[in-house]
Amino acid sequence: MCKLLCPLVLLKFIQNIPSMRPGKKRLIIFLGPLGDFDSFEYVQYLVNKIKILREANIELSIIGIGTEETKAKFCKFIGISPDILEVVKDDLIHTQLELSNGIVFDLPQYIRLLLMCMGIGSPGTLREVIRGYIGDLRSSNIYEDDDYIDFKIIPRFNSVLFSNVFGQGFLRPFELASLRLTNMIEILGNRKIYFPNNEYLTRRGATFFLGEDNSIIYLYKPISLLLYAQNMRDPLDFIKHYL
Repeated sequence: MCKLLCPLVLLKFIQNIPSMRPGKKRLIIFLGPLGDFDSFEYVQYLVNKIKILREANIELSIIGIGTEETKAKFCKFIGISPDILEVVKDDLIHTQLELSNGIVFDLPQYIRLLLMCMGIGSPGTLREVIRGYIGDLRSSNIYEDDDYIDFKIIPRFNSVLFSNVFGQGFLRPFELASLRLTNMIEILGNRKIYFPNNEYLTRRGATFFLGEDNSIIYLYKPISLLLYAQNMRDPLDFIKHYL
């Protein structure tokens, strides 16, 4: 079987990323704007996987649209090292890699984004929103019992509440919705930092997993909001074999 080789434009792009050393497996995550809900949620998931990836000798790099100010704010809130996050000022590399730009209606970006939030031209989005409220027995929990959730508008509370009401060992009702609400409050409260340019609101990202020989082991290009992974229950399930 012929291997699918990494596009030359991507190889050229990652040559300038210090962590993307040749001869190693590389996990490359493209985000849309750093202020996108998907960007927050995907990287929050990845934070807890960094150590595992390093132990498996897999290099990780995340690329998102924004400025250095956006990057600093994003990394501080998420709790991720700036070393693994690269920012680009526009979506040129996304266009070159033929990543989705959302629905194609000739409408202002805000209107296009709103339509996608309602599931128009964004299949699966409403289902994923509902999953955030009703929970998922086949997904892992997000919060540990000693975590605190802070919505800013009310006093913060201990996430042990989820365990007391619903139990442990799965994604509890309202748990993912709570994470999304805290993200939304952070984004809206710092909108000008997270969205220095409103041209790219509907731009989607991609996940590339490259072998040592630059072959593509795995590739996923989402087209919908809140569906940044092919398997939202376990976004890195494609990489388990290599861990």
